[in-house]
Amino acid sequence: MQNKNYKINIDEALNELENISAVMAANISGGNYKVISKMDTKRRQIISLISDNSSEIKDKHNKRIRLVYDHNKNMVNNINEDISIKNSSFQKKKNILKAYLK
Repeated sequence: MQNKNYKINIDEALNELENISAVMAANISGGNYKVISKMDTKRRQIISLISDNSSEIKDKHNKRIRLVYDHNKNMVNNINEDISIKNSSFQKKKNILKAYLK
């Protein structure tokens, strides 16, 4: 169990969060969905650690957190667009296959 008083280096945590998010995006774009749940768990743990240590966050960290947030938001939007496009393509191919098999 995590100690709530555990102090972390906010910069290191934000770097790790950015790295995990980038790798997640690459895996989702590449169709490697098997590793996403483990990575998402790790990402959530880091976010929790940052939240638990919020008293340590200063103005410079607030700016960085905002940048990480904006970057992740854009990445999630791009991933959702990619998933939508792939899903649409899949549905078209599925319908063609159904029509062919009739």
